Amino acid sequence: MEQHTIALAGMSNEQIDAFRTALKICAAAGWTLVDGVQADLVVVDIDDSDEPLRRLRAEPGAARRIAVFTDRADPLDHELALKKPLYSNKLKSLLDCVDELLVQADTDASALPQPLPAGPSEAQDATTATIDPSTSASAETTQIHDRHEERPTVGAHLLAGAVDGPWRVELGGIELLLDPDNDSYHAAAAIKPLQALLGLPFESAQPLDAEAIERMRGTPALPMMRLRWFAALCGMPGPSTAIVDPQAAYRLARWPQIEREFPQHFRMAKAMLKCAGTPHEIAAAAGTAVEDVVAFIRAYRITGHVAVASPTSGPGAGSTVATMPSKWRQTLARTLRPAAGDPQPTQRATSRRALDIPMFG
Repeated sequence: MEQHTIALAGMSNEQIDAFRTALKICAAAGWTLVDGVQADLVVVDIDDSDEPLRRLRAEPGAARRIAVFTDRADPLDHELALKKPLYSNKLKSLLDCVDELLVQADTDASALPQPLPAGPSEAQDATTATIDPSTSASAETTQIHDRHEERPTVGAHLLAGAVDGPWRVELGGIELLLDPDNDSYHAAAAIKPLQALLGLPFESAQPLDAEAIERMRGTPALPMMRLRWFAALCGMPGPSTAIVDPQAAYRLARWPQIEREFPQHFRMAKAMLKCAGTPHEIAAAAGTAVEDVVAFIRAYRITGHVAVASPTSGPGAGSTVATMPSKWRQTLARTLRPAAGDPQPTQRATSRRALDIPMFG
């Protein structure tokens, strides 16, 4: 069995002892608890402070995978999470999931073409040869691109419209059922846990038989467009509309539905309502990272909510909130309207000032 290491960060001695006990109880064969952060998996407690997580991400060559340990109801922006309190079965599920991700990563790395050993004269020439970094990077990018062409992912298949018939994708106890015939999918409501599944090679998906299809269609379905949107948000290869030009200005074509798992998208949409802009300009206006804005634009272009702004385009291209279409004003008013019977008008006024959007009746 493959041997892996797990480390802990931002935790007290009591928490470390609890993890050591849980590892023994769940019989996590192949996993060894180590000191430091040079490990296959580092579990970080983020409830007291996010500083250990920031330091870990900034340290080169640290954890191959990071999981947050938290009691937050919705641990946003984290692919892997272990909810408090600690139970051995939850830890075992996390380790099984990470084990599959690591094995898949090692398999992908081994699939890269390996250079042939150089002969004596070639080795001597290599010691004196000058390597062009740009050429080397270009060659590496080409190799990775070719590898993805050979093994397209589930997300790439979705964006290309190449999923034919019902399929099942599963990883670490998380299941995704695809039903393209009904333009829908079946999974848990939270969409972030599906990122790892969308990154799997499509060859790992299993076709559903008639009985499984009947069971699947007897459960609540979610729109397939939501899954395509998420695949584009995660940067899966897609159509040309998913390519974001850093020099182009983008605007909202219509107000998007904001997923509660991505509250930062509201700030980006609000900034784009006020005025169209390049990804850097939108990021500055929204107070978010440029790469997050690029992902936002890429995803919502797939759904038709974002478009390239032209010099003469209307709302969203140099326009203000006051001149945007009435249906958008109504949407914002419903979003910002306080709950019925709210007895605190001062807090409502503060919220409106913080968002810099007037209340519309």
